Amino acid sequence: MQYIKSNPPELGIFMTGTRPTTIAGNGPEIVPKEYVKTVQKFTDWGIHSYLIRDNPWHMLPAGNDWLNMRTCVAEMMDGKFPGIGPTHRGKDCPGLATPGTPTPGEVEEINAVCGTPAGESLRPVDPSIAAYEGLDATLLDVTAGVCEDGWCPGIIGNMVAYRDAHHYTNVFAETLAPELEAQMFDPTYEVPKTVVR
Repeated sequence: MQYIKSNPPELGIFMTGTRPTTIAGNGPEIVPKEYVKTVQKFTDWGIHSYLIRDNPWHMLPAGNDWLNMRTCVAEMMDGKFPGIGPTHRGKDCPGLATPGTPTPGEVEEINAVCGTPAGESLRPVDPSIAAYEGLDATLLDVTAGVCEDGWCPGIIGNMVAYRDAHHYTNVFAETLAPELEAQMFDPTYEVPKTVVR
């Protein structure tokens, strides 16, 4: 913090603005008071903050362990998924008819298992809006590019979106760059609405 104060970045600070309720990743999302205090310090020092809403964390139904999305997708493609996903309910998982080449129907089936409802980790209204009110901050939210109709799947745009339960793959993350840039630097840009169920 002292380094940042002494060497203020030209554009500002980019950091997460929300996180899950527990350190283990259980939702719903919150804004820790320490985050607000940190952004308040930056504001006091004349440093702008770019605060991104945390991405959905994928938890197993019991809520005490993560659903590793990359493993889920790979095992679904190979026909080896053990049936522990939030919607799987033990149905057979035959794998891909043509290895390495999922059909649209197979992607849909994989995403029905390898995904979670947005409402399991996100609130209907981003808590950042109230928490950072009055501070020198731009709120960012790419959830609409990750979740559709309240469902956050493992495969998006023919790419595996997650490398574990809550970190994007580098390839998928790159696809979000234009959205982030627009939200950060275009004051007339309207952030797409997110459906959280």
